[in-house]
Amino acid sequence: MALVTMFTDASFTRKHNRGTWAAWAKMNGETMRRSGILKATLTRPELAELCAIANGLVALRLCWAEAVGPRVIIQTDCKGAIDRITGMAKSSTDTDKIVLYIRNYVKAQGWSLDLRHVKGHKGMATPRNAVNTFCDEECRRQMGILLRSLRSTLELVVDNNKVA
Repeated sequence: MALVTMFTDASFTRKHNRGTWAAWAKMNGETMRRSGILKATLTRPELAELCAIANGLVALRLCWAEAVGPRVIIQTDCKGAIDRITGMAKSSTDTDKIVLYIRNYVKAQGWSLDLRHVKGHKGMATPRNAVNTFCDEECRRQMGILLRSLRSTLELVVDNNKVA
């Protein structure tokens, strides 16, 4: 088992209440990069950030199976997500479910989390900022895909409702 460092980030659109996620991890010199569009409808950015952490943890397990752990360092630019997972922030009905999922998933894997805050939107100032920037850019790329998809769906609905 080996120490893993993982960075996660999310993007959120209030207009559509949807989000995207990205994760970058390093273990024993190997790198994992994953990203995607969140399926759930969300009410705020913090939920997208929590989902990014959850998806990143699942991706670690799928990518490296038994080699991960027992300690996983997660670096995120969302202090609120860190505070929710560690219990430093008050419970909230909309975050409770995903926080419980993260805690139970980590426990089931036999891992412990070391959650760290990285300042977002700092470009390449430090190696940590550079990885956070990669995740941010990947989230934006996924958001573009999501928005084009939503636009196409809307156009189909409008076309189907046209009067001939």
